Amino acid sequence: FFILSQGRRLRILSKRRRITVINYVEVDNNFIWNIEQYNCKEQFITVLLRTWSMNPMGSARVGVNSLLQMLSLSEDKKNKASLKETLVAMEKKGMIIIFEDFIKMNQIQAEDMKYANDYFIEVSDVSDAKTIFGENGEGKAKNNFTKISFDVMMKLVAMNERNKSIAFSVYFNIVHWIWEGISNWRVSNPTIKKLVEATGLDKKTITKYVKVLMENELIYFETIREEYDKEKNYYCKWEYKEYFKEDVKALQDYYKEKGGK
Repeated sequence: FFILSQGRRLRILSKRRRITVINYVEVDNNFIWNIEQYNCKEQFITVLLRTWSMNPMGSARVGVNSLLQMLSLSEDKKNKASLKETLVAMEKKGMIIIFEDFIKMNQIQAEDMKYANDYFIEVSDVSDAKTIFGENGEGKAKNNFTKISFDVMMKLVAMNERNKSIAFSVYFNIVHWIWEGISNWRVSNPTIKKLVEATGLDKKTITKYVKVLMENELIYFETIREEYDKEKNYYCKWEYKEYFKEDVKALQDYYKEKGGK
């Protein structure tokens, strides 16, 4: 019996040759919330590179031009220079290490990258899930992370949207409130004000990208009137929307009884 681990992609092999593959990364919540040190573009690229690093090499094979394509940005001089500046900043912050070869023997500085070439980028543990002091009610170590699946990252990349990093920031700050336990209700209801504080974005931008995320089948939400003059969004991941719809009417009936008509 043995385990091969690269990033957060785990392959567990037993004598029966059974293989379990975990197709998600565990992202430290504090990394995303630290908007003073890391902007949303750096955060999105970090999680994107970690997703692409779910392979035996433990690195993502990408370059400036290929990253621009993933970000739905044209390969003009301005965009190339801007993205390269971002990679240089990420390197200075200790977020990434860049190599010219897949065995990671020949390191190269971000400022020396050629736009058309692909490189092997290794992501540091700055965004990895952290275990925090103490235990939860079940006696297990507390964790302060959110799981982001490969499928979610693929949907974000496939979006016809220039500001994918903003979409990711809004998505993360909605779904991190959702608990994935068997008995938990897989719904979150952060206020727009709370999303503004967590992301550093304005209310108009938050509202726009909540709709963008729903249009791209990443989240589902319903607006429920809790009081006569107070409405609130309730969110779930897209894959849970059918279950959530069953609960919406119960919520609406509950608040009607409280006077929110």
